[in-house]
Amino acid sequence: MFFKARTLKVFNSAAVYDANAQKVVFIYKYNASNSGGSAIVGTVSGTSISFGTAVVFDAGNINYPTAVYDSSTNQVVIGYQISSQGTFIVGTVSGTSISFGATAVYESGSVEWVAGAYDSTNNKVVFSYSDDGNSQKGTGVVCQIGSTNVSSLHRHHRPSHIKRGYRQGGM
Repeated sequence: MFFKARTLKVFNSAAVYDANAQKVVFIYKYNASNSGGSAIVGTVSGTSISFGTAVVFDAGNINYPTAVYDSSTNQVVIGYQISSQGTFIVGTVSGTSISFGATAVYESGSVEWVAGAYDSTNNKVVFSYSDDGNSQKGTGVVCQIGSTNVSSLHRHHRPSHIKRGYRQGGM
């Protein structure tokens, strides 16, 4: 991406807008393999953007990052896969930086194709994924976000007659 040196290759990226801080947050993995996940806060002014300092939120080899803004807690929630597990972390934007709480596992089995959304009616974050540890069933997990962590999780599997599909360009 444009905020890293041109010699680095960025893979598996996502972006989210933090309405409270009025900033954009970019989430990315900066190499094809064995690299951690980073986040960087951007400030848009007119037709330009400036960035704070990148922060590593997980030093392990992450995949399938997605980002959701939780307007009930004014926090960014990043979902991703690491060591085949579905994992997420809660971040708080302050100025041009972002700080994170501890990571939490929402699926200990093998996951792929993580996507996220925010349910503003119920103030919940929802992650969907392919549950490879359960015959690749499409699965959703509903998360209640606390101050810097998850206060509850509820998992739901798709009906068995729905097949997993692939979408060009990611989730």
